[in-house]
Amino acid sequence: MDPTGKWLGEWAESSRKNFEKNHRIKSFGEYLLDLRKSPYSLTRNAVQYVVDMMEYFGAEKVYSMGEILTKFTLFSRPVPEEGVTPVTGAEESILDIYSALKNFVIEGKTDRMIHLHGPSGSGKSLIIDRLMKGCEEYCRKPEGALYTFHWVFPAEGGKRMGFGESPAENGPLSTFAYLSAEDISFRLACDMNDSPMLLISPRRRRAFLEEILKDAPEEERNRFLQTRRVLEDDLCPRCRAVFDALHDEYGGDVEKVLRHVQVKRLHVSRKYQRAAAVISPQESPDADGRLLSTDASLDSIPSSLQHLTMEQLGGSLVQGNNGIVEFSDFLSRSSELNKYLLSAVSRGAVEVSRSSVSLNIVPFATSDEESLDSFKQGHEFSAFKGITVFVPVPYSLERSKERGIYLDTLSRIGKFKHVAPFLAEAAGLWAVLTRLHRPQPEAYPKELAGIAAKIGPYEKSVLYDSFTFLVPPLCSFDIQTIESLPYLREEFRGTQFYEGRFGVSPRDMAEVFYGEAYNRENNCISLNDFLEGLGSLTKDQSLFRFLQLKPENGYHDPSAFLDIVRNEYLELFEGDFLRALKVYPEGGILGVVDPYFSALLDGKEDEKTREQGKLLAGEKDPEKYRTELLKAAEKGLKRSEWGFVPLYIEESRNFAASLRKGKEEQIQSALAASLKLLVGGEKNLTAEELPAAKNLIEKMLEDFGYCPHCLYENIKAVLEEKYS
Repeated sequence: MDPTGKWLGEWAESSRKNFEKNHRIKSFGEYLLDLRKSPYSLTRNAVQYVVDMMEYFGAEKVYSMGEILTKFTLFSRPVPEEGVTPVTGAEESILDIYSALKNFVIEGKTDRMIHLHGPSGSGKSLIIDRLMKGCEEYCRKPEGALYTFHWVFPAEGGKRMGFGESPAENGPLSTFAYLSAEDISFRLACDMNDSPMLLISPRRRRAFLEEILKDAPEEERNRFLQTRRVLEDDLCPRCRAVFDALHDEYGGDVEKVLRHVQVKRLHVSRKYQRAAAVISPQESPDADGRLLSTDASLDSIPSSLQHLTMEQLGGSLVQGNNGIVEFSDFLSRSSELNKYLLSAVSRGAVEVSRSSVSLNIVPFATSDEESLDSFKQGHEFSAFKGITVFVPVPYSLERSKERGIYLDTLSRIGKFKHVAPFLAEAAGLWAVLTRLHRPQPEAYPKELAGIAAKIGPYEKSVLYDSFTFLVPPLCSFDIQTIESLPYLREEFRGTQFYEGRFGVSPRDMAEVFYGEAYNRENNCISLNDFLEGLGSLTKDQSLFRFLQLKPENGYHDPSAFLDIVRNEYLELFEGDFLRALKVYPEGGILGVVDPYFSALLDGKEDEKTREQGKLLAGEKDPEKYRTELLKAAEKGLKRSEWGFVPLYIEESRNFAASLRKGKEEQIQSALAASLKLLVGGEKNLTAEELPAAKNLIEKMLEDFGYCPHCLYENIKAVLEEKYS
């Protein structure tokens, strides 16, 4: 067999086994057996399903702006084969969504819409997309199995007929569920993708579930809730008409009616709008109906059904039933078109062609802040406010998380053009600086008011990043500044002009990088290239709201932020250079300080950390140094979880100063020799200078990821600004 045929055969075999394993088709009788084993899992409404899905993928505790929050793995786990972008940051917004969903679960119904609002590009739709993608993956797991059903009618004796005995028996109930395609004359799917559970009338359903819960597994029994879906929801109008027609035909024999039911696995799909729908602004209804007879030959419809006026339900709202529906850019829609949502969301039903159709959805809406501000001024806002849970989704205020967004963009660019080290860190810093507000001292306790007034944007960005990214030479914190972090964090939350509402968006930052990527003047995106790109971005103040804010005390000053970014970048570069020159240890200053402090505070010192302690102690007695350091750190920790940071920064600075002491001339000479070699080649250096300079440049290129272009620019800048 040729390789292609072999591959195709393996695919077919794998598909067949997967079909059998997942039991994708079953009879209604088999479904009832499953329902006895899993009364909770198979009767979950959409919001219970979404909550269970989020919890299924797990969670972890992370720091977010100095506090510990729960982070759901669903939003950050890589899904490369799906091309799904992870959600960076937004832990607080996601927790607000989760809290709203849990409240709906407890109430047993979803009677409000979750409205995500925030600046353009903050990740509102991305969060919903991740929820939909999570449902797509979860529904393929045994724990997340979903079912819907078709009506099937057999063909007998070469004639297309509606009824007849089943060719086989499957358990106590004969069924047409397993008929082959050629044995079926007519198949009718449920347009609403409804659960087979709804084939049991609400009155009988309650009694049946109460009975099977007595013998159900404990976990299923404990989690079961009497939701509106369990107690009230019924079949869609077309399925109810078919059921009633068959009921009459068979003289009330329900067993004969249900043998026409073919239960099928329901696979969520955002792409095909199946239990996951995105509804864009439009002028057409989100749910509608049309006569089925216009699309199907009358002789293919069973005679018992031909007297019915059967409609096919359609529209994004119908397709998204039993899942998540996003009303994208919600406030750009016609207000008249949105009015029906008041009833649809609060009642859990929508009117289609003079019939009421039960909905089982988790409704989301997204909008930008300007549209929401305008909507609040209108008379319709009060009506929608009652059915809406508002969740702000600001831009990230944590530069280490913002950095993660740009790493992906730069890695793509790096495939065809060199990207200087630390550009993602620089981009993350500048972006966050544009989003911060100046603290208002009058909002703080008297003992912290003076401290709050002195906190600049760079220090605030370090505080908000939970000290994840520290450059000790550029910042210092006393314990009172650290104690102000909770007040800083809460100061603008819940207000109309929260932090992260204004500022540059990740999309705009990506455009800066792509703009420099297409610049053919050189083969590298260096710091200078990046800063020039930012300068061009901020030239036209009318393009961005954050450029129109009045600078105050260093805040809202994009030009000053360029200097902050440049200073930090050159400090990081010099650290690399000094490591290559072997003035600093291989892991850098923090490569010694960080593990030593961690071991000291955790009480888990070993031989390696004791050696690090000797390096930090310098001429002091290591044991005495350790004792004094631990005592000072514990004193700070009594006041704040981050109370050791001032000591950490001080020791880092002292260690760096001790290593550089007496070597300033050596460092300057090495920088100058490297610059000469990059500019004019070997002829610019003496025979004594050349080997060391060549080795140094080679190390910077190979070990630290610089190229000759960005290395030259950085060395020149450091010489001019720090060794002039």
